Amino acid sequence: MSDVHAVEKLWMGDGIEPYVKGPDRGTTDCASIQPNVVLFFSFMFFLQVRTQQYLITISPPFYSGLRLIFILFFLPRNGQISFLLILIFELAVYSSFVIFVNLTFT
Repeated sequence: MSDVHAVEKLWMGDGIEPYVKGPDRGTTDCASIQPNVVLFFSFMFFLQVRTQQYLITISPPFYSGLRLIFILFFLPRNGQISFLLILIFELAVYSSFVIFVNLTFT
């Protein structure tokens, strides 16, 4: 079979078996699990409506794979200031390990 014919069959969907086996959960690398982007942006939109927020991003010179993201929330109703510290350890190009630390000051 020529390469052109094989590509045409692949394009038309001929001979493609459906993938039915799920991923092996026993060998899933925790660093490859990404947070749900839609959930994150929905949460950020909710906070944007309810609060005034400021975003500060710091990349320390001693370790280039670490990014610190400070999100400062100010609730105008009760004057409460909340810091959300997000530490992102970039382990690979497409994977990251995220730690959330929430500090609230009144």
